[in-house]
Amino acid sequence: MSDITQKQIAKILGVSHMTVHRALQNESSMDPNTRKKVLEACEKYHYRKSHLGYSLRKGNSLLIGVVAATHYSSLVTPILERLQFKMAPDGYNITIVAAEGEVQPADLEGLIAKRVDGIIITARCSSDTNHFLRESKIPVVYNVERPLENAPLCFVGSDDSFGTNLLMDHLFSTHHTRILLLDARTETYGGYIRKETYRQAMEKKTLPSMICKADGWSARHGYAAMINFLKEGRNFDALFAVGDSLAIGAIKALCEKGFRVPQDVAVAGYGNLYPGIIDYITPSLTTIAQPFPSIAENAVDSMIEMMGTGLHSETIILLEPNLIIRESTECEKIETQKK
Repeated sequence: MSDITQKQIAKILGVSHMTVHRALQNESSMDPNTRKKVLEACEKYHYRKSHLGYSLRKGNSLLIGVVAATHYSSLVTPILERLQFKMAPDGYNITIVAAEGEVQPADLEGLIAKRVDGIIITARCSSDTNHFLRESKIPVVYNVERPLENAPLCFVGSDDSFGTNLLMDHLFSTHHTRILLLDARTETYGGYIRKETYRQAMEKKTLPSMICKADGWSARHGYAAMINFLKEGRNFDALFAVGDSLAIGAIKALCEKGFRVPQDVAVAGYGNLYPGIIDYITPSLTTIAQPFPSIAENAVDSMIEMMGTGLHSETIILLEPNLIIRESTECEKIETQKK
């Protein structure tokens, strides 16, 4: 039997509904034998207390919504783990909305209908969605995909300016001066920061910027953009892609056209979203690793704080990422080739 109620347990045992309720509340004045009989029946018939029904009477749903971009599993997993660790003991449950593209208000109607107590978002939202969320008065924490418009919000993510400078310094230190940026036409806040920081780094070195635009963020888009760019015959000795998938596609295009990576062109990505993949492609991909466990921890803690105060936070938390050097920019190979 599943989804059994207290009333059904009471009927099975031949006791009142209130007797079952008192047993589940562990009232000290109750006969121990009766309490034992009720608890054994609850276990036998797999009764589970409805936190939702209880919390609705208190004005809360004990539900947390997570809007999860399918390509951000590296962040979604630690967020779910952190929510489970911090909030499950208090009876909270998690409801997930999977997002393939830009999140629209209609995508969130289910969460609003369930009266979730807070929402964590790892996907890119439309302007209408951000306005919709602000009007809902529900505590919301954005991760990774910070809204482009200037609006009050709570954002926890990676410091993309810091990360891009780490990567550019690495490329400069390995004697690269003709660095191409592989960007995406569909701009996100993170992509914008990476592009502008790249431009500033090149300008400080009095080097000209070169930008190649891909039609999207996938490896397929990176491959197509690089094939078209190579037709122009422009000379570059390093490539910085604003996303790892773009870099993977670019490497395939370069290799097909006879370029060696990293000897002819060093290639680096951004995100470290798929470490189980980019560690094992040939060559393995140098990238900036975003601190997903720390992002998850701070995001959940920020939401809990907002839920406790009942106020929307306007906090921006930026956490420092790390540079992971792999074969695609491996210094020894480049230095050996140039001697």
